[in-house]
Amino acid sequence: MIIDNRSDMNGFKIRYHFRGSWCISCRKHLFDLDQALTNGELSSLGIEIEAITSEPGGDDTVRKRLEMRMVTKFHKIKIRSDPDRMLLLPDQSIYTIRKSKHWETGEYDMVEPALVIFDANHNLITECIWSWKTMGYPNANGLELSEPKDENSPPILLMRPSILDFIPGIRERRPIELACVLKYELPLIKYPLLSFDHRYVL
Repeated sequence: MIIDNRSDMNGFKIRYHFRGSWCISCRKHLFDLDQALTNGELSSLGIEIEAITSEPGGDDTVRKRLEMRMVTKFHKIKIRSDPDRMLLLPDQSIYTIRKSKHWETGEYDMVEPALVIFDANHNLITECIWSWKTMGYPNANGLELSEPKDENSPPILLMRPSILDFIPGIRERRPIELACVLKYELPLIKYPLLSFDHRYVL
């Protein structure tokens, strides 16, 4: 079924799973999503976006960590802390889950980036599901995905569903196109893993 009218998206829910408040590419995508909901491409459509992380601490604490690092406030997007992973799909085969440890959050079972969309009747739109597994990287870790495939391509780690393609993708019931969420410079400077974020700028 193809949705013909933008108003037909009222009541749709997008669940975007992100790595944690420490992840710079996740933070940039969250900021862009919130801007799109507030006064951009997704405003006035009645779409709800939940940004979910398994980072512990509770919704308010994770939001404060994000806002502190982004030096901005979120307006429309809902931030959810889900350390017990209760907000994953019953069929968890699309997700990559691995151990993560950060000085501020401690160790937790991190859910790598994923996107699922539900229509107004709470039906999962399976054609729009996205994760690193759906991209063909079922077991890759962040370090592997930080390396570009070639000198003209951004690293997979920086790719997220394009906000500009949310509406067309949902309307046409197809995978949403990807876009690089951070600016980067080629050739990439090789930093140790702990300094990985310093290759990129917002």
